[in-house]
Amino acid sequence: MLKRITIALGLLGCSALAFAGAPGNSMVAPLPTGVDLEAPDSLGAWSFGITALYVQPIGGDLQYAQIVDGNAISNKSVQPGNAWGGEADITYHFAGTSRDVSLGYTHLDSDSTAKSGIGHLETIDEGFLFGGEELSSDPDVAKGEMDQDYNSADLTFGQQLLVGNRLVLHPFIGVRYADISTDNKIKYSSSVNSADTGVGRIDSDFQGAGPRAGIDVRVLSGCGLSVVGTFGGALLVGSEDAHASITPSVVAGGAPTDWKNDDSVNLVPELDARIGLDYTPHQLFPAGSMGFQVGYEVVHYFNASDIDNLDTTLVNSVNNQSSFSYQGPYFRLQLNIA
Repeated sequence: MLKRITIALGLLGCSALAFAGAPGNSMVAPLPTGVDLEAPDSLGAWSFGITALYVQPIGGDLQYAQIVDGNAISNKSVQPGNAWGGEADITYHFAGTSRDVSLGYTHLDSDSTAKSGIGHLETIDEGFLFGGEELSSDPDVAKGEMDQDYNSADLTFGQQLLVGNRLVLHPFIGVRYADISTDNKIKYSSSVNSADTGVGRIDSDFQGAGPRAGIDVRVLSGCGLSVVGTFGGALLVGSEDAHASITPSVVAGGAPTDWKNDDSVNLVPELDARIGLDYTPHQLFPAGSMGFQVGYEVVHYFNASDIDNLDTTLVNSVNNQSSFSYQGPYFRLQLNIA
């Protein structure tokens, strides 16, 4: 059976029909004012989206060295810079219900380094990491390396709601899986003998899953343009696995030492938000449209990492967990096919 749908949205001589995409990334599929569209009741639609992220992990800087000059002490840290990441998602829009189901995946890999030498009368406190002696001589070079990997997958179900002529709401609910890994490495070395290099390492890995919910908001402004925003959150339950190790230089000798800092089940809340500008021109081909979106995104996981060396060196201490978060601009392309 065929149903007749009359769509008439106009502003400044332009018009658009709200067409939901993946949760947090809905687009606009415009039709000319007054167009009559006939389609079978059984016909659904698909959306395919890819998003480029240029974001900076924030918090959890790696303090890799202390430079001592008499009574003056200077702490050296690795601060993560911006890194490229990506998202991919696919959404199916059920016919005649304004409901959809979406599957999405996000990946981010941030690698950051910093290096410090010493000047006249300066020294490096090589015991700063764990309090051990990793070299046979006094080091004059310190290097810190941070490797942060983030992977998440979402399965969500949404409902599109049109409020008046310009406001589109898209609440969604589902489940999220996340894997958050941090690998911090510190190297102390001597320029006199390159083999005299000691390495300290702290790594943490959280894997968990739990419910996710949120809402997308779109304000239509005509000519295929709209302002979009998303607010969402998740509550993950998963395992935290943290280790630390020291590998002395071959010159100093001695066997590597390993510590197991944490092996527990943790509750990790997550919050995220984004705001952007979307442009979806009139249909590029008879059965679909393509949309472009640019905006800014913030993601924050509470107490998702255990990378504090105090958990290793202090007996009976409380594990000092830190948050994992990132923020920065995103660029999105979405293809809608009816």
